[in-house]
Amino acid sequence: MFTVGLELRPEKVWAMRRLIFGLGSLQMLLTAGVLAAYLILFVHASWETATLIGLAFAMSSTAIVMGTLGERGELAAEHGRTSFAILMAQDMWVVPVMALVPILAHTTSQGAATPLWQTLVLVVGVIAGILVVGRWVLPIALDYCATRRQMDAFGLVLFLAVLLAAWSVDRVGISMTLGAFLLGMLLSASDLRYQIEATVAPFKQTLMGLFFIAVGMSIDVSALLRDWEALLVHVPAVLMIKGAVLIALALAFGIGRAAAIRTGFYLSQVGEFAFVLVGAAAVAGLLSSDGQTLALLVVAV
Repeated sequence: MFTVGLELRPEKVWAMRRLIFGLGSLQMLLTAGVLAAYLILFVHASWETATLIGLAFAMSSTAIVMGTLGERGELAAEHGRTSFAILMAQDMWVVPVMALVPILAHTTSQGAATPLWQTLVLVVGVIAGILVVGRWVLPIALDYCATRRQMDAFGLVLFLAVLLAAWSVDRVGISMTLGAFLLGMLLSASDLRYQIEATVAPFKQTLMGLFFIAVGMSIDVSALLRDWEALLVHVPAVLMIKGAVLIALALAFGIGRAAAIRTGFYLSQVGEFAFVLVGAAAVAGLLSSDGQTLALLVVAV
């Protein structure tokens, strides 16, 4: 996501605000609603559990989609821009969705959860800090290293900044990908952009490979063999529901038919954040152990 940010200047992102806040938010709400109805009717889940799982399944994998679009050179295409806008909106929805967990579990009276207003203040503060560092502090530090030919220090400063940006947003409950993307976007206007791209390029494929290894390790093989009949039903159902809703909404927002169909297929899978949300639902008592295992298998498959 950091490298994706390097290709998108802030003015380009602002020009896509209608797709990010309009199409992206509607996609989250409508897809979650349809998936929740499916879970209530066919899985007989409670409305609280169905709502939370619907929101989790409404999100798509930023790592997979943006990586694929980047490799194919389709980020600037209509379906690439539309997919990016929806993924950004999904990342922004992480905070309110996580705040819903104790509410749906009826545990807010225990006082363990952080108030939503306090979380939002922290989020704004962290994002403001990333904006200041990415716009002024980090370019000065990188330029200092580059002018003195200290390229090892250049790489260390850069990677430390990316890790700190991702860690800081993760600490306040936002997807780590959003922090990395913001930093990359702020550096996209820097004169050192191409040097930055050359520095991170050798690590990109390695980290993507580790991501897929982690997904593979999350699959319980014995449960996969035991629940294969349920997976044959639920996995295609989730893919078709998400794809149909995405295509319909994209067409409603004036996206071309070919681009809308491609966007629907790209984003029809379930994202890695569902692993976190399903785990939180199980801890809160909204999912049984068998339900948690089945939900994680649907995401992984």
